[in-house]
Amino acid sequence: MSTYTELKGLKVKYLAANPDPGTAGDVWYDSAAFALKAFVGRKAWSSGGNLNNARFGAGGAGTQTAGLIFGGDSPNVAHSEEYNGAGWSEGNNLNTARHFMGNAGTQTAALAFGGEAGGSNDNQDESETYNGTSWTEGPNLSQGRNRLSGCGTSTAALGIGGQVSTTATTETEVYDGSSWTDTGHALNTARGGNSSTATGTSTSALMVGGWTGTANTANSEEYNGSSWTEGNNLNTARRAFGIFGSQTAAIGAGGYASTDGSTAVEEYDGTSWATSPASISSGRSGMAAATSSPSIKGMVTGGINENTPATLTVTEEYNNSFEVITASTWAAGGTVPTTLRGGGGAGTKTAGAIFGGNQSPSPGNVATTLEYDGSSWTSGGNLPAVIVNNSGTGTLTAALSIGGVNHPTMIDATNEYDGSSWTDAGDLPTAQQGMASVGTTSAAAAACGTTTTGPAAPGTTNTSYNYDGSSWTAGNAANTTGTARSGFGTSTAGVMVGGYTPGGGGAYLDDTEEYNGTSWTSGNDDLLVRSGFGAAGTLTNGIAYGGEDPGWPTGLLTTTGYDGTNWSTRPSLTTQHHSSGYSGAGSTDNFYAGGGPSGGTPDNATTTEEFSGDVAVETGSTIDFD
Repeated sequence: MSTYTELKGLKVKYLAANPDPGTAGDVWYDSAAFALKAFVGRKAWSSGGNLNNARFGAGGAGTQTAGLIFGGDSPNVAHSEEYNGAGWSEGNNLNTARHFMGNAGTQTAALAFGGEAGGSNDNQDESETYNGTSWTEGPNLSQGRNRLSGCGTSTAALGIGGQVSTTATTETEVYDGSSWTDTGHALNTARGGNSSTATGTSTSALMVGGWTGTANTANSEEYNGSSWTEGNNLNTARRAFGIFGSQTAAIGAGGYASTDGSTAVEEYDGTSWATSPASISSGRSGMAAATSSPSIKGMVTGGINENTPATLTVTEEYNNSFEVITASTWAAGGTVPTTLRGGGGAGTKTAGAIFGGNQSPSPGNVATTLEYDGSSWTSGGNLPAVIVNNSGTGTLTAALSIGGVNHPTMIDATNEYDGSSWTDAGDLPTAQQGMASVGTTSAAAAACGTTTTGPAAPGTTNTSYNYDGSSWTAGNAANTTGTARSGFGTSTAGVMVGGYTPGGGGAYLDDTEEYNGTSWTSGNDDLLVRSGFGAAGTLTNGIAYGGEDPGWPTGLLTTTGYDGTNWSTRPSLTTQHHSSGYSGAGSTDNFYAGGGPSGGTPDNATTTEEFSGDVAVETGSTIDFD
């Protein structure tokens, strides 16, 4: 019998751990597990960031890490959203709100055409192109139609099938970047009722499933640039499902089969369709897909389950990889021993602290410090004085408490924590509360807040100060005046976001500003207006969570993420929190939110939630010779 060495001409590596970095096809002997292992692809779906706007029948383009969704129904909308691999951010709208349209292209060069804009089964012929910023009207289709499919690029696309009113068509049109032309290359099976059910290029396309006008079809056809050829059928006839990949390797997920809300996934290898063992978790139809993914790696998002009925924001990502991917999520942590809100926070989810704040209904403002080790809270050294609305930054063993108030006295004190006790540090130039802060005990920055108490709070500021480890000096003013803003990052690469401008013309804010150690620069706005929320992370990888908005006193569940340019969706908290903005702490991927009321005062929460970002682990498969 031949040995592996004789067959391959190579010796198997003897390793105590997985190869790093790993490569698909690597084979080694694991000396710890006493097993022969290899990096073999695993087919799996994982949760992605939710859409901002629930919808079905939308257009989709791009890839799993640079995706685009546009239009859709729930009701008929023009919204566009962009995906960065973690969450969705708002883009500029289509010129014409529509759904059940054709789609093609990438996140920065997309094409939308046809569809329904008004009443059921109207026939749109308009096309629009997207350049990564805005949509521009383009040339019209030769034949207006709805429920058609599309694939290709923004300069070489196909518009395939669809319905003229309610009649299914075989028509195929090609777009060359300047005009649409009827190719005369008819499908073998007329069909509509589609949503992202074509994939590939304008000269190598795959069209599958759909509605013939009387029934779902399982028909599959391939296009070579001059004609359509019958291929092997789907295992289950269906319409309105998500598809991505190429003519020789594609994935089709969900859809409407005998009933709505299918979770079934089928795989195409260029010859035949096979049922995949990896099903989507959310049964639905009418989802958008990443239609130009360069490999068998993509996503489906949105859709509807008419059995519920519910229009969805769910995104699911597909990978065939030796990496096991754990999606970002919030998980329950240890219970805070007392109801608390409005204190400062510092550290990480395994070594953090919250200090000061208000215990309601009794005893009110406190000097308490609570330390967290990743599972439970314990008492630490008290602050020198009772305080609330103080700002915090730093680590568990090197934290700063900045400003605050003990009504009616405003506080200018800065106190430093070494993990056991607090000492006085340099005072703020002006006593104020509700500041946003970033940095460490040796290099920090704090900005905005208010210098007065009371509901009118006329002393709300845009002042900014820098801390060098012993004293504060005035910095350049922020661009937006506000209080209860939140900050994360460092004193030379920091972010300040949200907040509130009180008084008669008061308003909640979504403003984002970046700090380089000298000046504040306006960035792209957060996805929602809010104040009193938690925030943590770095300039290029941060999150903001919870808080209050104009619907106060109910707290928010919303979490958004910042990548240094845009804000996008992240998994939501499970418990509403607000007035906990000064209780957030964290590092690049891990954060906690403790304290803060979940409803109106005195309903202070004692819940802790821990955030973990996406984790991909290279995992070897044991080779079994039995």
